[in-house]
Amino acid sequence: MGIVEEVEAKIEALKLRLPELEGKANKRERTQVNKDIYALENDEAYVAAKKGEMQATRAETAAADDAAHATKLQQEAEAEAARAAAAEAAAAKRAAEGPAKVEDDGEVHMEKATSKKGDESTWPANGDMVGLTYTGVFADGTSHQGVDYSGQQFDSTWDSKAK
Repeated sequence: MGIVEEVEAKIEALKLRLPELEGKANKRERTQVNKDIYALENDEAYVAAKKGEMQATRAETAAADDAAHATKLQQEAEAEAARAAAAEAAAAKRAAEGPAKVEDDGEVHMEKATSKKGDESTWPANGDMVGLTYTGVFADGTSHQGVDYSGQQFDSTWDSKAK
């Protein structure tokens, strides 16, 4: 049995005596028991051993925290690598599909090219905020009042100085 266990057993034994020493008749003996408890709790060897235990516990806790942090960093790195691989695979798939298809809506004589981004498994819900970028260019053969506008840019979210 180490010094810590030995001293703590003595302190417990003394504390168990205190309830039976209640009252005026046992005041001196109760005072002596409290002094003995105080002396045991402040014994230099006991205090040093207790500090050593606390330092060992702190070191173990710190090592466990470091290990948990390293594991978390490893998991985050693996997740990032998986995301990068998924993005690369999606980019390769888009490259294999070729450029976006051009559609004619048949009403306003406008062509639109749709490009899909994201993981193609989640979609915005009704009420979600979405972003859009575009460049408006007149189609080939577009003219008005004798002026040919073919291929000229008329609007863009990228360029505030559209013609």
